[in-house]
Amino acid sequence: DSDGSMVSTGNAISIQIRAKPSPVLLQDTLYPRKGAASDSQTVQVTAQYLSPSLTLSAFQISMGTLAWGLLSLSLSNTACTDSLCAMHMLTFLLPPSPDGPDLSRDVGLNVSVNGQLLGTLTYSYVSASTPTLVSVSPSQMTTSSTGASAVTVFTQNFPSGGCYAVSCQGDIGAMSVLFGSSSLMWSAADTGKLLAVTFTPAQTSAAGTVAVSLNATSTRLGRYSNLAFGFQVTTPPAVASPLDGSTVGGSLVTITALGWGSVGARGSNP
Repeated sequence: DSDGSMVSTGNAISIQIRAKPSPVLLQDTLYPRKGAASDSQTVQVTAQYLSPSLTLSAFQISMGTLAWGLLSLSLSNTACTDSLCAMHMLTFLLPPSPDGPDLSRDVGLNVSVNGQLLGTLTYSYVSASTPTLVSVSPSQMTTSSTGASAVTVFTQNFPSGGCYAVSCQGDIGAMSVLFGSSSLMWSAADTGKLLAVTFTPAQTSAAGTVAVSLNATSTRLGRYSNLAFGFQVTTPPAVASPLDGSTVGGSLVTITALGWGSVGARGSNP
């Protein structure tokens, strides 16, 4: 297919013919890109330059020997009547991983239109038994709070996959919590399917990202697990004293700024 234009200049006629672009899957629009291997997942992706007249029955998604159709098909611009302006949103239901819930791997999803391959998407199945960091509360802390305030880390399948069925807390053998290079005291408690690990960060006067790691051995399986993340330590606001003074000047003001590092320069204003 092509479109064209004709330009007349005096007795000469210039004809321009441009090929229409081929239909394409926009890989970056795939959402989500990964999910639990044990679960079905609704997935969306956008295709460009397809005919606006296409219907659901024209599409097929396949993964190995499995094949299925779309849940829905929508045109972003309903007034579009030509493939040049067509942007289609494809929605389909991805089944659980055919390899079972405990294997993480990438799979190729082939998208076909009227029997012709449009493109292949890469989706990542994540093992349902993989130790996972769910959340950290609080997610950051000022330097003045370190050494005094506690942090709770919520994990799943830690120290072993499926430990919540009995007790993840009871499954902990040897365990350590490292905050930077400091080994910390910790406590742990089951909370539903999650394990809550609580510790107090080591006191520090320097702001920045601190590497934190949870390391444990499962008594049930005898396996070692590790979860690592970066914890943000921020500077508290500077405090000035006194807050007011004479309009004629001459008052000495002290500014306290914890965690701002060493003083690199000193200056004065008249």
